[in-house]
Amino acid sequence: MEFRNIELYDKDIFEEYKAKSTKYNCDFCFTDIFLWKEYYETKIAFSSDCLFLRYTVDGDYLYSIPLGNTSKGIELLEEKIKNLKIINIEKHDLHYFNDDYIIHHIRNNDDYIYLSTDLASLNGKDYKSKRNQVNSFKSKYQYSVNKIRELKADDDFSILLNDTFVGEKNAITLALWNMDKLNLDGLVLKADGKIVALTIGTLEGDTFITHFEKVDYNYSGASQMINFLLANYIKEKATYINREEDLGIEGLRKAKLSYNPIKMIESYTAYYKY
Repeated sequence: MEFRNIELYDKDIFEEYKAKSTKYNCDFCFTDIFLWKEYYETKIAFSSDCLFLRYTVDGDYLYSIPLGNTSKGIELLEEKIKNLKIINIEKHDLHYFNDDYIIHHIRNNDDYIYLSTDLASLNGKDYKSKRNQVNSFKSKYQYSVNKIRELKADDDFSILLNDTFVGEKNAITLALWNMDKLNLDGLVLKADGKIVALTIGTLEGDTFITHFEKVDYNYSGASQMINFLLANYIKEKATYINREEDLGIEGLRKAKLSYNPIKMIESYTAYYKY
């Protein structure tokens, strides 16, 4: 198999392979893969009715569980790759791996799944603080909401990226350049004429995957407000919202748990012993 750079024209064939599988993890959303391709040096290959993805992390090659003929794909990787590590394995796919593998659940990579109607209504005592923050934002600021595709070239949202590392900035830029081609959607929130939050994501089937949510925390409640607005915007089209993983970041984990996910999509890594 020969790995090459992943390109936008790979979207259609990738989605053909994915449609024949049962992959719910955000790491099998083509948009996510494409937007982070520079950061992870993502490569793609095809062989024996299999689609392979390879990433580079800290100098090591990591391979996603193959799409297509998964059993054959794993055999091919075993034959060709030393120190094989296969990532992005969901629980229902663990049966592909025998005792030749050491399996680890990678909690930092689990996806958070929510009912869109829960986040759109914020009903019940569990959401009391979220409702209060949304209502406080509404009363405190003159605000407006626009679709992300209405973002203008001279709109300044640089303050939202102050604490954003270069890899994510590049991914966001790539998203904004390819809104139509990737069929991205989302919202921009302004308060007192300034952009204070934006969110960008993809609708896949019955699930909206939130790729980016950036907020100016100088505006109290902006995070809760953009989340609330997005849920109301997409609830007729998406039953679920996937807010992706927390990467082990304590504050991010606390925030994502505070919205009461209905389930987690667990992520596993398999280490080949031989």
